[in-house]
Amino acid sequence: MAFFVVLLSACEKEESVTATLSPDIEFVTGKSPFQEDSIIHAAKGKKFTIEAILRDEAGLKSFHVYYPDWYLDNTIDLARYYPDQVLKVYDLSYNFTVPGDVDEENEYVIKLSATNHGGLTSQRNLIIRLDGDYEAPKISEIVPGNNATVSASNFSIQFKVQENVQLKYILFEFPFRNVYDSITSFRGGKGYTYNESYNGLPAGSYNFSIKAVDMFENTRERYINFSISD
Repeated sequence: MAFFVVLLSACEKEESVTATLSPDIEFVTGKSPFQEDSIIHAAKGKKFTIEAILRDEAGLKSFHVYYPDWYLDNTIDLARYYPDQVLKVYDLSYNFTVPGDVDEENEYVIKLSATNHGGLTSQRNLIIRLDGDYEAPKISEIVPGNNATVSASNFSIQFKVQENVQLKYILFEFPFRNVYDSITSFRGGKGYTYNESYNGLPAGSYNFSIKAVDMFENTRERYINFSISD
């Protein structure tokens, strides 16, 4: 199942232009400086988005998204949607759901092509790998708990973070003590335990925050308010 979103960043009405060059296709999602083809990390049964910038001085006529094994063979006729306009720049956002019965060990190549008003066509490949992570890291065993009242004696802040693929970073902030820690070293890349004493806090209300982000930018945050008793 697929649908596309039109995001028009440039639209001009001009006389026809003779096409001497084929359209330029620049992927936004999966873009890599190390290789020509782009890679998207998806998962079966999950939706992903193809994002690309299409450019052509003669005007973009259509684009085609093609991978027949997934019943993906869709041509979008831009000239039909914009008959009185010459589209020189087009921001493409195309959503598609991976079939639920595909082999996760394989790579799949979706072909994206663009055609201008002069009939010239460009094509780029988008590699789909089914190793994507759609689950945010888990934050657990937080001490003190939210809205808890605790004693200043031997006071400590504790929590655990667990990720199913790989953690990217954890941000821990305890403003009262000017603690703004960015943590990037993890046990096996997947787990982290925090346990730090903060003695000498006067009675009052406090807060701290935890933000955990994995390599696919899945994010989980917790905000904790607590009080120190007299």
